[in-house]
Amino acid sequence: MSDTILTTKRLRLEKIGNKHKSDLYALLSNPKVHKYFPKALDRNESVAFFEKIQYRYNVDGYCFWAAIRSTDNVFLGICGLLSQIIDGQKETEVGYRLLDEFWGQGYGTEAAWGLHSVWQKSA
Repeated sequence: MSDTILTTKRLRLEKIGNKHKSDLYALLSNPKVHKYFPKALDRNESVAFFEKIQYRYNVDGYCFWAAIRSTDNVFLGICGLLSQIIDGQKETEVGYRLLDEFWGQGYGTEAAWGLHSVWQKSA
């Protein structure tokens, strides 16, 4: 069974599993990536984030997925659909975080548009 959620021209989004834990920690602990967040996460907080993703997969059927570059299988970051309550309404938003070395190359936009397209077809 494939964990691939979707593919785009340059990316593969796949379910985040144990094989992604060290990459996820590198992303979540990166202060540049979290400049506009309250803070970068430590190892324990990263484990809790991983566990929350697994929980959201089970409850919502979606959350963040690993963004993998197709040409060399490099982990670039995460992109996903997030269930939010806004003004009492359940809404779904697209969110992503990429390692700073991959900024400015269009990966976030490509992943987000891919997810948006899939979400629109299923809604």
